[in-house]
Amino acid sequence: MVRKTIQSYVGIRACFEFAIFFHAATYVTYLMERGGLNLLEVNMVNLGFFLTLMLFEIPTGAVADVFGRRLTFASACCLFALSFLIYAKSQTFWCFVLGEVVGAIGSTLANGAIQAWMVDRIKFFGSDSSPSRVFTAEQYCCGVTRIVGGVLGAYCYSFDPALTWLIGGLIMGAIALVALFVMKEEYNHGPKRSSDSTMQTLFQSVQAIRDHTQNNPVVRFLLVISFVNLLVVMAPNMQWQPFFLSLNPSKVFLGYIVAMNFIATMIGTLVSTKFMMPYFGNKRAILVGQLLVGVGICATTFFCLPMALTIFIVHEIGRGAWYPLRDTYLHDNIPSAHRATLASLTSTANHVGGIVGLLFCGLLAQYLSITIAWVLSGGIMIGAVLLLWKDKK
Repeated sequence: MVRKTIQSYVGIRACFEFAIFFHAATYVTYLMERGGLNLLEVNMVNLGFFLTLMLFEIPTGAVADVFGRRLTFASACCLFALSFLIYAKSQTFWCFVLGEVVGAIGSTLANGAIQAWMVDRIKFFGSDSSPSRVFTAEQYCCGVTRIVGGVLGAYCYSFDPALTWLIGGLIMGAIALVALFVMKEEYNHGPKRSSDSTMQTLFQSVQAIRDHTQNNPVVRFLLVISFVNLLVVMAPNMQWQPFFLSLNPSKVFLGYIVAMNFIATMIGTLVSTKFMMPYFGNKRAILVGQLLVGVGICATTFFCLPMALTIFIVHEIGRGAWYPLRDTYLHDNIPSAHRATLASLTSTANHVGGIVGLLFCGLLAQYLSITIAWVLSGGIMIGAVLLLWKDKK
């Protein structure tokens, strides 16, 4: 059952990422062409996503721990499907924001639920090993489906821009049905909770957040680096499409950039567990990967297409190392009872960083230049890595 659980987890995650990344190559382009938005307005649409994440991440993480990971994850997929359908029909700023808010609620439900389900189920069936290999395999498989989704989505966009969102929505609906049948929760067998017991469990989850934030140095470190991570990568996340379209106007070319990026991400996943973690240790391996991200973001905009694309792809190696290193470090240092809640706490730090990053790079790109936005963002990452490397607390 351990092997079957891992296969189910990786398969569901891979399909989930395929649906998400079907519009990855053309997301910003869609907003600018369909809705006539500028760079700052595009960031403000995405800001709606991150504000919603920040408000709902912790409560929905606790919901997954209390009411079950299967129902929580299936609900998340349904909300994503609705979000994609809203996007397919939208042509205005506020309609796009509505799509982001619905998708963000789905994201908060999904973030801690399926990962916590996998970790607890394999432990229930007798696995005592670290989940690092599972997270690595997940990144490989998700990388493949992201590549396929990004390229196919770019081709679909050339025929009908709304088609990328419609297909993604249909796939999300199918994943919800599969999750309801596949995600068994034997480890939850026992008497049904009363309302008082449920409230007590919710209170304990909140208490766990306070205790681990104060007393767990691993959680504190991950909160800081997670905040910086998303603050910094918002610039390339939101502006790589207009930047590379200024060098090559082909929309299909964007799909191949996505493919190359995810190949680099898979390489980063490989080196993270095979080389970086054994050589540096988990904490410093995270910092080495983030240093590569910061330097790459700074350097990309100073060059023409071949070199700029090469540096941009190389920085994705550091981003590929981020998730398996972070997730392994986190889940090896938190208790099972509050696993989804604490995973959601770390994600919340990411979201707060994303909010700051969207405002920061959006204003810089709109009123100064994309180059300045990227250089300053990368510089923040480099400075943070140097400070955390020396921090002994």
